[in-house]
Amino acid sequence: MRSRLLAGLRRLVAALFAEPLQSLRAEQRKLREGQTEMRLMLRRLEAAVSSQPARASEDGKPRKAGGATSRIPLIVEPVPVAETSARAAVSSVPPQIAVLDACPVCGHGVYTQVCEYNKFFLLDQCPDDSSARYDYAMCHRCGVTFARRRPIGERYQYLVDRFEETIGRVTAGEAMHGRLTSRPTLTDAQRAELQARAAGGVFVSEHLGVPGSQQLPALFRDRMGNSHHIELLTSLLSLQSPRVLELRPRFGAIGAGLKRAWQADVWGLPLFENQQLLNREVYGHRVDRLLDYDDFSIPYEGQFDLIVANHIVTHAVRPKQVLSTLASRLNDGGYAYFYNEPDDAEFLDENQSMFNVLNAFHLQTFDRPSLLRALGAFGFDPVFVAHDRGNLVVLARLARGHESLTPMSDAAVAERLAKYSVARDMAILRVPERRRAVFADEWPKIVERAFLAGRIEMGSDGKPRVKRAAEARPED
Repeated sequence: MRSRLLAGLRRLVAALFAEPLQSLRAEQRKLREGQTEMRLMLRRLEAAVSSQPARASEDGKPRKAGGATSRIPLIVEPVPVAETSARAAVSSVPPQIAVLDACPVCGHGVYTQVCEYNKFFLLDQCPDDSSARYDYAMCHRCGVTFARRRPIGERYQYLVDRFEETIGRVTAGEAMHGRLTSRPTLTDAQRAELQARAAGGVFVSEHLGVPGSQQLPALFRDRMGNSHHIELLTSLLSLQSPRVLELRPRFGAIGAGLKRAWQADVWGLPLFENQQLLNREVYGHRVDRLLDYDDFSIPYEGQFDLIVANHIVTHAVRPKQVLSTLASRLNDGGYAYFYNEPDDAEFLDENQSMFNVLNAFHLQTFDRPSLLRALGAFGFDPVFVAHDRGNLVVLARLARGHESLTPMSDAAVAERLAKYSVARDMAILRVPERRRAVFADEWPKIVERAFLAGRIEMGSDGKPRVKRAAEARPED
């Protein structure tokens, strides 16, 4: 009886004070916002007093900074609203997650965490809560940034089998009508249709009027889109009937070009069944097995003169195993061509969100020096290095017995970490409103740092906005 009376009394007190408490919290929020806004305004005045006059453009008018966008609040509430923060999770996700205590490339045990989340953090659907947390850290020796938490085994394969969902192109269960070349696995009917459409070949002229349902335009796009790789390889190398291994070929265009130029014997490890079928049916490449990013091996006998690797180091679950295996299967003096390895400049130096760029398959990321350090540790000596559409391209010669890695200097480590700190701040400021509560405790400080660095500005309404990237201007 007494417990019921106490419970009733608590409910009565809660009801009486609910509205006053709610009003008090609202007033406290306004006070915090006002304090933060006042601090930013003072900083703005200090900057205005000490700043130099803006440079004039050639026509005498003041230059304009990049416009502002993405209005952001001065503070955010620490507790997310259930309706806006809830995300759909998928049941029966395999649990395997590895937690690393050293760099998976060079084995060094000193690193600094630079980013907690991958792209799953931004999506409304993810396999489970663990999927979004990778705890990216930068190695102080080689400079490679790696996911300390990473899916392995059945969990990694689960993500590969749902590739389009994992990278955010489609939502879970969404149909991919007509997208035969995007399906990781094929039914018998889809396999037969793909074979029939591929039978028309790569070059189907528009003047023939062949219906789209009876051809495969992706073959033509692949041939044209990869022609520059063939140009690069055949211009820099001169090989006679080489044995070539392609890792993750798309539909076979690069291998076909090397066959024409060098009479190459082409072998391959495609990632998906549709790619395997097209490599075999259209070009006759030996593609008996699929690529395994988690437990990498080369299941073919013999050595190779050239290994062409598409987007390999970025996705490798065990990069040391991958690179050591490639080195062991090349002939002495053989070559490896790495392409489509993303450069982290797209979020360190450009206007991309780090959370958005690092999808769940991006287990390593690097700049040019750190990628070359990683390759050098396994005996790959660079012959040619370039950027192609923002991605790194490296042609390297195997110098077996000359493996080396010159560690980063303390200054280089500090500079790279500083860039990552800024990139994390800007990624946080760009997260959708429903994700902001995670960063409530540090939000005001992030806003202040961005304001002082000129990355956000006060709009005409007195509210802070993230600046757009300023347009590049030629030097005067």
